[in-house]
Amino acid sequence: MDKINWIRNKKWVIKRVFEYGNEQEIKEIIRFYGKDVIKKIFPQIKNAWKKEDREANYKKYMQ
Repeated sequence: MDKINWIRNKKWVIKRVFEYGNEQEIKEIIRFYGKDVIKKIFPQIKNAWKKEDREANYKKYMQ
């Protein structure tokens, strides 16, 4: 099994954690990447799958 490349795949990682992650996982992703990177990446995510969950978590944790 291949390992996740946290830098090259950051858009995918951020998307998945904001869709499926719990509070601890979301806070860890924010700590790892920083709010500036997440704010830059988030508008690039166009997938409609779990969009409501993703946006609700963004609103909750990125303020």
